Amino acid sequence: MQRTLLWVNASYGLRFKERYSNCEYRQHTTGESALCVLDEAVAPGERYGLTSNLRVERRALYERFDHSVLPYSDQALEEARGEYTWTPGTGPELDLRPAAAPGVAGDDDIDMSDNYRIVILDARNTADLKLTGSRERGAAGDTVTASVTVQNRGPAWVASLGAGSPVAVVRFQAPEGTTIVGLPDECTSLPPSQEGEPVTTYFCWTPIYLRDGASHEVEVQLRIDEVVRGARTTVEILDDEAELPVSKFDPNLRNNRAQIVVN
Repeated sequence: MQRTLLWVNASYGLRFKERYSNCEYRQHTTGESALCVLDEAVAPGERYGLTSNLRVERRALYERFDHSVLPYSDQALEEARGEYTWTPGTGPELDLRPAAAPGVAGDDDIDMSDNYRIVILDARNTADLKLTGSRERGAAGDTVTASVTVQNRGPAWVASLGAGSPVAVVRFQAPEGTTIVGLPDECTSLPPSQEGEPVTTYFCWTPIYLRDGASHEVEVQLRIDEVVRGARTTVEILDDEAELPVSKFDPNLRNNRAQIVVN
């Protein structure tokens, strides 16, 4: 193989320390990717390595570094670029270096599925989630919009880039005298324990990542069936997600509860 196409991706809490001249770069919502054309010939059976230095940022927490290789061709490069805009690097070239003695020789890459690797990097850091409710007013028969906001106060961002779990799950019920009549797509209800019972408990999911300083707001439509002065309900962030338990990264669980107050 005369040339190699290398794709690498560093998640948002990591940063490439070099911008190599034989690579081009693209930033996206969960990190940064690079496409590199390596000119060193790769002989069958030989092993090669390369060094790509990463900086661990202040916002790092649950990070991943992905990389894959393919035999180079103009078509492979264009397909890897897709419709995105890539910026060429201006630093030194990234070069392959012999890594070990020759192994078993082969002519073709007959299995492309093993050309991909993922490295998981967990940083020592925290991210403080804060939950905020709202206060609404209305007459009997009115429909009001109550909001619940999950804010990540940092310093780290939080992302479940492997399992795809939500950063937070919020549980709540309708305040006394009201009925929930509208929920966004990221929300659902808990089926009643017995047939014929009304639905009383609801759950809403955040996205799988929440950057430091970012917020996710959920709007809930409440119909006021009866005016009950000071009707309120507690909303809370659950801590029972197996893949991404909040207590593992959140240093202050006290602000993970809030209230929705009607009238």
